[in-house]
This record gives sequence, structure tokens and C-alpha cells, in this order.
Amino acid sequence: MKKITILISTIIAMQFAQAQPLTLILTPNPNYVATVSEWGTKGPVLNLMVMQSPQGPFVKNVKINTVIKTTDGTTVATTDMLRATIKPVSSGTTIFSAADVFNMQALVFAGSYQNKINSTGKLPTGNYQVIVRLDSTSLPIALSAERTRVFYLAATQLPVLIAPANEAVLPAAAAQTAITFRWTAFVPKPLEALRYRVQVFEVLQEQTPMQALRSNQPLLDKEVLGTTQFIWQPQLSFADGSDKKFVWTVQTFDFKRQLLTGD
Repeated sequence: MKKITILISTIIAMQFAQAQPLTLILTPNPNYVATVSEWGTKGPVLNLMVMQSPQGPFVKNVKINTVIKTTDGTTVATTDMLRATIKPVSSGTTIFSAADVFNMQALVFAGSYQNKINSTGKLPTGNYQVIVRLDSTSLPIALSAERTRVFYLAATQLPVLIAPANEAVLPAAAAQTAITFRWTAFVPKPLEALRYRVQVFEVLQEQTPMQALRSNQPLLDKEVLGTTQFIWQPQLSFADGSDKKFVWTVQTFDFKRQLLTGD
């Protein structure tokens, strides 16, 4: 009886392998953030569409088998199928998110890449490929063909202050009326609008600009949504005729007001 059971299981496995009843469409965003933990939360970095064939055997549940490699074929991460989550599949079309494809509870990263994630939370900037297929939950067989897509892990770059430039001298009359601040955008640009926090501090006598940033109250503290320019109308007083020194800075926050940092 035991031999018959094994034979029947083998026949079933062969039928599923030949039929491969599921078809995959994998559509990644070309640019990912390098922070691995954010792949499933920072917008639709990847979608997986699964279509069930009406002619093939009906598949009720699957496990997503994901492999990440560099473009030269070096393995970065593989899915531990024993820890992979069982996912239901509908009779028509099923959509899986990046959080499903990049299941951080099941992905096992190779040593050097795991060390990098442990220290920085990120993978090195560069081109990668993601390889996805759907497997049976009970038999060691594939229920779909593999789909491979290349994606790029972009390094995050904080804004660079453009104007007023470092050590710029502004006429007092003009500065009292309006000062235009401009900076470069945060890279990579997310799907949701970024929040930029513009602050201006006066640098008092015997202070360095860094000391002013750390200890003084800001003369300007303004949040700007989605744009890289702000016009300030300071109405400053220069009655004593002395020169004034100021320092300004820009911080970047995501739409949920989480501070963003550079690589």
C-alpha cells in the first residue's frame, strides 16, 4: 500500500508539473529604496498578478518562492519554503503585493548581505534580479513558470542647499522683504509627496553655525509639502546697523512624517 501511495503522489506531481496551471505577471517598479524592511510598505514597489487556467487543475493555495540575485547571478536571498506563508488563489485573477513576494519572515539572505542588512538595514546600491514562481503547499513541484525582473536599488540622497549659497551676503533691505530658499529634491522620489522642513537660525557672536543649529530657537520653522523652494518674508530688524549671520537647514520627512536619512 505504501508503494501505491508513493506512485499516486508521483503521478499527481507529474500532472501538475506538466500543466503548470498558474500564469504569472510580475511588474516591479524600476527603482526600489535600498532599505529592505521598506519593500513591503513604501508604496507598490512590486505587484504579482496570478491567473488561473480554466483548463488546468484548480489550485486553491500556493507558496511564493522568491529568489534575489545580482545581475551576474550571485545569490543574495532565497525563500525558506518551510517558513513560506500559504496564500489562497482565486479561480480568476489574484494580486499579490510586494510584502507577499518579499516575505521577510521566510527570506534567507546570504552571509555578506545579511551582515550589511544587520549594520545598515540596506543592501548595496546596484542592479538586482528578482525571480518568482509559485509552488505547491504539499508537493515539491512548481505550479507556475518562473518570472524574472531586473530592478535597481537606488542610493538615497539628501537635499543639497542651493540658495542662499554658503557665505552668501544679502543686502539688508532685500533680506527684510523676502529671502528665497532653494534646494535639490530627495532621491529617489517616492510616490507620495515629501515634507521638507526649512529652518533658519541666527548665529550669535562667538557661536559656530553648528552651535546655533543645536542650541538656538529657529527664526523660521516651516514645513513645505512636495516642493523644493520657499520664500520667506522675515521682517528682520537691522536697527543697530550691525551685520547678522544666519544658518539654514532642510530636513526631509515622508508623507507620514518619518525622518528620512541618506546612505
